[in-house]
Amino acid sequence: MHMQRGYKSAAIGLFALFGLLGILSSQASANVQEVFGMSPRAIGMGNAYSAVADDFSAAYYNPAGLAQIRHHQLFLGYLYGQPRLKQYLPGENGRMSLLNDEEFDAPIIGLTVDLSKIIDIDRRINFGVFSAIGDNLKAAWRIHDWAPENPRFIRYGDNANRIHTVVGTGIEVIKNKLFAGASLNMWHDIGIPELNVRTDLRGNIYAKEIDIDANWEIAPIGGVLFVPMDWLKLSYTYRGEMQQKNPVRINTTADLIPGASPGIELPINLRLMFIDYYLPQNHTWGIAIRPIDKLLVSFDLTWYKWSDFSIPSWHETPVRKWKDTYVPRVGAEYELYKNLFVRMGYWHEESPVPDQGDIPSNYLDNDKNVLSWGVGYVLEDLHIPFTQAKLKYPLLLDAFVQYQMMENRNQEKDPSLGQPSWRADGYQIAGGVGLTLQF
Repeated sequence: MHMQRGYKSAAIGLFALFGLLGILSSQASANVQEVFGMSPRAIGMGNAYSAVADDFSAAYYNPAGLAQIRHHQLFLGYLYGQPRLKQYLPGENGRMSLLNDEEFDAPIIGLTVDLSKIIDIDRRINFGVFSAIGDNLKAAWRIHDWAPENPRFIRYGDNANRIHTVVGTGIEVIKNKLFAGASLNMWHDIGIPELNVRTDLRGNIYAKEIDIDANWEIAPIGGVLFVPMDWLKLSYTYRGEMQQKNPVRINTTADLIPGASPGIELPINLRLMFIDYYLPQNHTWGIAIRPIDKLLVSFDLTWYKWSDFSIPSWHETPVRKWKDTYVPRVGAEYELYKNLFVRMGYWHEESPVPDQGDIPSNYLDNDKNVLSWGVGYVLEDLHIPFTQAKLKYPLLLDAFVQYQMMENRNQEKDPSLGQPSWRADGYQIAGGVGLTLQF
């Protein structure tokens, strides 16, 4: 009996190990910036921020905007997100069959440096950097490898838990009129490799999940900002395509005759290259208008080239090419009272996942409508504790709430596939706060 268990364990172990060779796939996921946004002010304005871009998050939204900042800034913030994404099967009286509720939260640290305060230059040159650190510190990057026929909300969830850093510089090209900037969009890890394999009773693998160490991945961001009049700003931002490439080495041995003495072992040395967490190149055009002193209105339009997404081939399951999308955004900020600002924003995003009625894949993804609200307050003349001195510059406090409504999606499946039809809907909520110290 012991020998039989040994043979079975060795067989399942080898099956799981060599099954990893099938993970050479791409998974589309959305990071924290794309799902929620970055700074509390930007999120409160619906992420219609490329033509505003006057805080640390300009390194992402439009690095040209960094050159507008006139002080050094240190930002400390916190973001929390909670999805409630649901799938239902027909004939079950509305009973939910799948729920994605993997919450996400992250501290965010940002810094901008006004180099004109350090060196004597005629044009403003500013440096900016920020980092979002996922709460799941055992993995900066997580690979989810699910068979496409297994229903899965592919673009949302715990895969956002990773360190994400953006570093950029903005330059004032024409004084107070034209600004340009560039950034590096980077992912990095702090994790320990960990493998989870799901099998059926026969030892067949149907899903694999790996937390791994991985390399730096870098993509460019570039932008321009034009201010033809004091009340009008125009912008353009380019963000490069990004995909995570993770080399993984596996060094192990397998007992050829379990329980034998002396044992006979087979060394196994593998080097795999995983490709995961794809983000398409995208282009954003923006406009910001200040019709009156107390009101700021902004508009963004972003084109995502999802058609470049390399569709995974999981056991040769056919899937369909994704489609490019346009995402319009609008936001507003109003000074309600002195130093008290209220914000509101909206955007609509169409899903890039096409109809899957005649193919076995079941990638769950919905069109969504997003509403956001924010508030900001400027604290002036603050005393430094235990001293008679005051802070030289104001302290900025910001907060936001965001609600994402996933539109109901019905998928009628071809009966010849042997899969049921389904519908999916749900929502996501997010909230966060931030504090900005100027010096």
